[in-house]
Amino acid sequence: MPQFSIDCNMVNKINYTLEKNIEEKRRDFFYIISLYLMTHMPILLLSNAIYWDDWVIFAGSPDLIIKIFREQSATLFRIEGYIHIFILETFGAWVYRLLTLILMGLAGFYLYKILERNYEVSREVRFFAVVFFLILPFNFARIEIVNFRYIFCYFLFFLGWFLFDKQKSLSLICFFMSFNTQSLLVFYALPVYEIYHRRGKKINIPEIAKFILEAPLLFALPFLYFIIKINYFSASGDYIEYNVNYKFSNIIQTPINQLINFLSLKVGIIDIIWISLFSMLSLKFIKSHIINFSIKENPIEAKAIIFIGLLSIICALFPYWILGLTPTFNEWSSRHQLLLPLGFSLLIIGTVISIKKSNFQIYLITIVIGASIYLNVSTYLNLFVDWRKQKNIIELIKNNELIYNSELVFFEDKTIDLNAINRIYRPYEWSGIMALAFGDRCRKGFTLVLENSISEIVKPDLTIQSCHDTYRPNKAIKVVIEKRQGRIKTWLSLISNSSDAFVLKVTHFKGGIQNSLSE
Repeated sequence: MPQFSIDCNMVNKINYTLEKNIEEKRRDFFYIISLYLMTHMPILLLSNAIYWDDWVIFAGSPDLIIKIFREQSATLFRIEGYIHIFILETFGAWVYRLLTLILMGLAGFYLYKILERNYEVSREVRFFAVVFFLILPFNFARIEIVNFRYIFCYFLFFLGWFLFDKQKSLSLICFFMSFNTQSLLVFYALPVYEIYHRRGKKINIPEIAKFILEAPLLFALPFLYFIIKINYFSASGDYIEYNVNYKFSNIIQTPINQLINFLSLKVGIIDIIWISLFSMLSLKFIKSHIINFSIKENPIEAKAIIFIGLLSIICALFPYWILGLTPTFNEWSSRHQLLLPLGFSLLIIGTVISIKKSNFQIYLITIVIGASIYLNVSTYLNLFVDWRKQKNIIELIKNNELIYNSELVFFEDKTIDLNAINRIYRPYEWSGIMALAFGDRCRKGFTLVLENSISEIVKPDLTIQSCHDTYRPNKAIKVVIEKRQGRIKTWLSLISNSSDAFVLKVTHFKGGIQNSLSE
């Protein structure tokens, strides 16, 4: 009888522990999802927005779109052009934004499950690592339609990582497909290391050799992909040198460029106030969830997390650095930041654990969360204003007969302070804007960067041959875009969807044309 009582108590304790763990996990997911949606839900404001290279897909002919993606020649995504045409014609651009929100969130879910199966990772570390992974202000270029391939591959990569223990074949298929984003070939070292580590093997030559023999395809997969890619799916045409200019000298210069870009970022008083407000909201939000961060972690574990974080950052940056590509916060090169969230989330967690005072730990966490939410939300808002600006210009162009009757149109934009992420409009963006305004592809747009100086068109020409034979009395004109009011009033009028924020001044283009600035 006493034995039965003891067994019942043990069963009750086990049941209580299981229920508690389930409840804690539910709370973790609730807070993670809430913070993620708070940060990235505004992407849906950009449901039908078009920017940058998207104008080539949105306004280009089907033949041009298919040609572009065929020449890029991704191993399995040679059909990407057909997929884009189908999605845009059937649904519209909004599907990309919704899928981006879902797939990036699912990548965070799979990371949570990956960390969960590593028993030495505490609940607190797992929770905040996933939160930072999802909300750190990297890769604003995720909103681009043309970059959706990277988002999809990113999702497949973490899905493959998660599946390896349960369904190896499906896992390897996911990994192989994800390599269509070729930077993941290097990042693949991380799941291999995690799988090796969980098997309790020591890092020495005999153990590594034994592991390779146990899972040969796991190790061979990236090399197999690279061989197939080089021999059967090389880029061609305009993309003949696409991602092939590997130079080790770039590894010295590109990090310097990246540091310069980071140091050039400006934070004003208004930004500090907003970051402080979001940080205070974050403090209230997470303090009721986890009062004290895991100060039980010892310095050795903190150093291990920092080491893995730094290793992840190197694996994330190396493929871009060696190509001379800089993962900046400006313009659309933020797409090169795709793989940075994991490494920086672990680096921040390791740093927090190293701090002895729990109050400082909480403050550092909340500042990172608050700053991340603010920077993401403000960027989405600026992109929203940028799209409203483009729509406003389209309406003005649509009613302008001089532009309609022109073949070459040179734009001098005096409202670039309203552009998001410090960008300028490329020539093919102006061509796309005019194509949407007039319903044809008969005009070439140019960007005036200096007086009588234009940027070269380095992307495919959106115009079609049948238009070249049509008589147009205005061979070349100059269009100056100015605000009707001050910056703040113009910004507010764009938010409110006003249709008269700008004025166009159209004149005949005079003077020589100098190709003085490439894209």
